[in-house]
Amino acid sequence: MPYALRRLHHRCILPSSDATLAARAAVVRWGVLVDHPHIAALRGTFVSADMWDTPALFFAHEYHAGAVSLETLHCSESDNCAVASEAEIWVYASQLCCALKAVHDVGLSAGGSASLAPNKLLLCSKGAVADHPGSSQGCRIRLAALGVVDVLRPEAVGLHGGQSLATAQCDDLRALGISMAKILCGSVHLSSADALAGMSHRCSPMLDRVIVGLVSGGISDCSVFSQILTPIAFDSLYFERTICDTLKAELTKELDNGRLLRLLVKLSFINERPDGEMDPNWAETGDRYILKLFRDFIFHQHDNDGNPVIDWGHVFECLNKLDIGVTEQILLVSRDEMSMLVASYADIKRCTEGAYAELINSSQPRR
Repeated sequence: MPYALRRLHHRCILPSSDATLAARAAVVRWGVLVDHPHIAALRGTFVSADMWDTPALFFAHEYHAGAVSLETLHCSESDNCAVASEAEIWVYASQLCCALKAVHDVGLSAGGSASLAPNKLLLCSKGAVADHPGSSQGCRIRLAALGVVDVLRPEAVGLHGGQSLATAQCDDLRALGISMAKILCGSVHLSSADALAGMSHRCSPMLDRVIVGLVSGGISDCSVFSQILTPIAFDSLYFERTICDTLKAELTKELDNGRLLRLLVKLSFINERPDGEMDPNWAETGDRYILKLFRDFIFHQHDNDGNPVIDWGHVFECLNKLDIGVTEQILLVSRDEMSMLVASYADIKRCTEGAYAELINSSQPRR
C-alpha cells in the first residue's frame, strides 16, 4: 500500500522512547477519524535510519495521488498557480469546517497554524463531474499533517499541561481564518495583519466578516461557523450527489463488462477443447459445434474482399443478446461454407449453459 511518509529531522526531535510512545499514542488518538473524508488518515509511525545514517521518526499518512497543497495551487510562483476566487474560498471553508467540527467533536485539536497552514491543506483531484475551468467543485480538501503536532508541541493541542483544549480549538479556527486570508491574497509570506488588510479588497463584505470573525475569535466554535456556511453546504451537497450519480452510472457499465467477460470465459472453456479422457470430438459435435460457429460469427467475420472485420460494436451486441437470450435468429456458416445453421440467441445460450454444465460435472473428482 502506498503511504505519504513525513520524516521529522533529528534536529527537531530525537527519536527517543518517549517520542516514539507519544507518536504511537497519536496514531491511536487519531484512529477514530481514520475514515473521515476530509482527513489524510494517520496510519502508523516508526523509527528508521534508512534515509541518511541518523535515526529519525516517521509518520505514515494516507496517500492521495494527484493531490496538491493550497499553497502550491494559489500562493506559489509556478505557471499553474492561480489566485483563489471567492467561490473557491467558500468551498474550502465549508469543507474545512466539516473537518474541524469532526476533530473538535471527538475532543481533539488539529494543532493550529502548524497543521492548518496552506502547505498542509491538500486539494485532492476532481471527481467524476466535468467542472468549468477554475472551479473547485468536485474537489476534496484534506488535512494532511494531523498527529504531528501532538508529538512536537503537545502543549499546543491541550496535552500534558499547556493551554486548555478549548483554547487549542479556538486556535484552530483562528489559524483557518489566517490561511484563508493568505490564500485570497496569493501569498503565504504576508503577516496576519497584512493578509487581512489585503483580502478585504478581494472579497465580498460577507466573506470579509467571516474571515475576520475567525481570526479575531468572534467565531469561537464550529457550531457557529457551520451555521454561517449553511447556504454553501447545500451547494456542496448538490455537487456531491451529482458526482455520486455519475460514479454509479460508471459502475453500472463496469458491471455490464463483468457479464460479458463471464460469457467469454465460458465460451473459451468450451470451444475446440482437446480433452484426453473425454470424447476428442466433444467440442466439434452437437451443441458445441453450434458454439464454434457462433464464435466465428462474432470474431472471425470478413468483408467481400476477404479482409478481416474488426467491429467491437458487433461483438458487444452479440454478447449482450446472448446474455439475455433473445429470440432473434442468425445464420451460422462453417469455415468451409459447406454447413449452414439457423439458430436463435436463446438456442445458443441454452447450448452454452449445457456444455459448460458438462464441463463442470467432468471436472468433479471421481469417487
